[in-house]
Amino acid sequence: MVQLNGVEYGIFSSAISLALALCPLILVPILTKMGEAAAACLSAVMIGVSLLLLGITEQFYMLVVFGVMMGAFNGTQNTVMSAFMLKNIAAVNRDNYMPAYVLILQMCVVIGFLISMLVKSTQFTTAFFGLGGLTVVAGVLGFWVNWQR
Repeated sequence: MVQLNGVEYGIFSSAISLALALCPLILVPILTKMGEAAAACLSAVMIGVSLLLLGITEQFYMLVVFGVMMGAFNGTQNTVMSAFMLKNIAAVNRDNYMPAYVLILQMCVVIGFLISMLVKSTQFTTAFFGLGGLTVVAGVLGFWVNWQR
């Protein structure tokens, strides 16, 4: 298990946040060529892969690289899902459905934070592998169902 000092943790967190904000500008036009739903699922696959890779590395620079990868595809997935929802929800229903979608996302984040308190520091690698594997499987299934040929 990697112990980061304050500066390293700041660099790691900042790199993820920067990738989350900027990388969708590059990735969204490329991935949406196969459809928004498929692009969101492919992004989920890559988030899962990055979680798996984060679980196996102990080198700081590789943590940053895999963290950037996770942030890039997380931001891309958020952007693509918002565009997908706006295209597929009738304009008269958006005032009700979009806030509900955001609330559901925020509740999932809160539940994730609560569950993470149950994971001991000695179980991080196992947790990253388990969650990364589940994310990859769900993303592959979603991509397979939604891919527009």
